[in-house]
Amino acid sequence: MKYKDIYRFLIIIATIAIVAFLCPRKEIFNFKYVQGTKWENETLIAPFNFPILKNSDEVEKEKKELIENFQPRFIKNYSVRDEFLAYIDNLTFESTTNIDEAHLKILLKKIIGNIYDRGIISDEDYKLINGKDILIEDNVKTILRQNTDIFTPETANNFLKS
Repeated sequence: MKYKDIYRFLIIIATIAIVAFLCPRKEIFNFKYVQGTKWENETLIAPFNFPILKNSDEVEKEKKELIENFQPRFIKNYSVRDEFLAYIDNLTFESTTNIDEAHLKILLKKIIGNIYDRGIISDEDYKLINGKDILIEDNVKTILRQNTDIFTPETANNFLKS
């Protein structure tokens, strides 16, 4: 009787050990994702095709919701501003006012820098944002700006003329 109990105990322990050995110890999914953040890894593609079982009304409703809840996001590109500021450095002015050339360049750089710091987007992109506020990313932070604070080429030109 005592040997039967020891034998059963050993079988149970052996079964537990085999099951524990067969269970994976690491995550099979090699990506870390926090809900609400953007996807940081390479594009994830399913190795097979699968149908999306929704009717066209549901798809259109979801598209409409996505457009309504869409938050425009732009990444600042400093290269155009830097090229323009370098272009100002190479300009020469005819002396028609009492302001010397160095002060005029400093003033121009300040105005152009101010315009580019607020941001310039194309007319097409401005129409697409449809009056929504804009998230602007640079190397350090993300800033929420009102769409009226952003320039288009036309409004930047008008600002310079005023």
